[in-house]
Amino acid sequence: MAIPRSATGPDALRQLAKCPQVDLQVAFGVDSTRGFVINDPERPATEVTAARAALKSSEDNPQEWLRLGTWLPSMGDTNGAAAALRRAVQQYRSRVERNPADDESQAGLADALNQEGHADEAERGLRGVVETQSNAWRSRLALAQLLDVHWMSAARREGSSAERKAAEAEKPMQQEEAGRLIERAVALVPDEPRVYRARGLHRLFMTQGAAASAEGAEAADATSRAARSAIDDYWKSATLWRTNVLSWGVAAFTELVSRVGPRAADGVEFATLPAESQQRLVGALRALESMVSDEAPARSAVALEMRGMLQFLTGSRSAAESTLKRAVRLDAGRFQAWEVLLALYIRGEDRAGLLETCEARVQARSNPRNHLLLAKALERSGKYAEALEAAQVGTAKFPESLWLQLAAVCLSLRTSTDAASLEGVPPLLKGITARLDKMPKNAEWGAIIQHFVPTLCLYHALTGNADEARRVLKEWVKSNPEDVWAREILDAVGA
Repeated sequence: MAIPRSATGPDALRQLAKCPQVDLQVAFGVDSTRGFVINDPERPATEVTAARAALKSSEDNPQEWLRLGTWLPSMGDTNGAAAALRRAVQQYRSRVERNPADDESQAGLADALNQEGHADEAERGLRGVVETQSNAWRSRLALAQLLDVHWMSAARREGSSAERKAAEAEKPMQQEEAGRLIERAVALVPDEPRVYRARGLHRLFMTQGAAASAEGAEAADATSRAARSAIDDYWKSATLWRTNVLSWGVAAFTELVSRVGPRAADGVEFATLPAESQQRLVGALRALESMVSDEAPARSAVALEMRGMLQFLTGSRSAAESTLKRAVRLDAGRFQAWEVLLALYIRGEDRAGLLETCEARVQARSNPRNHLLLAKALERSGKYAEALEAAQVGTAKFPESLWLQLAAVCLSLRTSTDAASLEGVPPLLKGITARLDKMPKNAEWGAIIQHFVPTLCLYHALTGNADEARRVLKEWVKSNPEDVWAREILDAVGA
């Protein structure tokens, strides 16, 4: 409910109290080693759990040690990651010593060494394999990837002007060598989908490099041609590997981005796409649906999530909703499926659908963010008492969450009737203040402060300390002139 700027008094102030905003994470982007990836902050925990489960059956499994070492840093466990990578290196070395022609283990060893911080040793080992084993296509792809990552990251590394100049001089040679290695791999295994995905990724990186230094229409045309070649490789990989969900997703998302640019993430009208793109995307949607089966529920959920996202991005709202609901029924851990469902309901102003989805999400996975989403959905539906209860339940389960504590404060203000009804708020405010004082002044701290200061002023105003609220708000608005909400509170307090 919008409050007139001239409205003042306790009722006007209470109606200005609001839960912190929860940003949805409907996103995909480019990763320096994996190409196009779907955002999923819950994936590290899933990967770690799966790796540990596999290692319980057999500890002699370097692939799973490598997976564990790859994902543990995202969960803050750098010591565990280092130990896992050491095990991966040891086991891969043992396999290579027993069978030097084991190309898969050679490539795995290089990956583990590189993640350990031994990129030079990884490169030397791969070069040795490439020079002595003419059919080692995996090692060729691994070496090409190392070279690509090296030239791409060289510009971002700190160093003297001479070092940066040397790195720039090496860049064309590294790019050319990576291209040659991949072309040789393609020639060795022309029916292997992974070589085309690798070549598409290499061409995509080359396109990005060219775009950064492009000048004039001729350079732009060359960049566009390179991008189309990358996309053709992705579609080739997908058609060769028809049961691989990632191949279809990478091809389809790359197609969308190449046609409409970064705004593809916000959605496009399917009918406005070129006929070739429409045909390819329809093929991807059909292929993803064909992978759904009762015998493989986990893969089916991933395929449905990917399919639903494509339907969402190309404007098929009802089809996307149906597909994504199927995905989360099969696997409640499909993060992007949940996020896109919420985006659909918010865009369509479907409060009932939004609330139902948030409730189901909390039931499927109880974590601070999901409890906050539920409180926000209840607030959006005008169910303020229920929203407060949801925030309090979340705070009890996750007392470390400052966002949930702040939501509980805001909703307590919103549902209060007088100063006496706010007796539970001071301990929460005191705890939040103490935690903020100890936090590093990072982006999260700034986001919490942005909501905490106006909320604190609302509390002061509702408990008879309007002078303090005005004083702090005037200073805050002076330093944050874009904060419309704080200005509205100041007007309601009575500037």
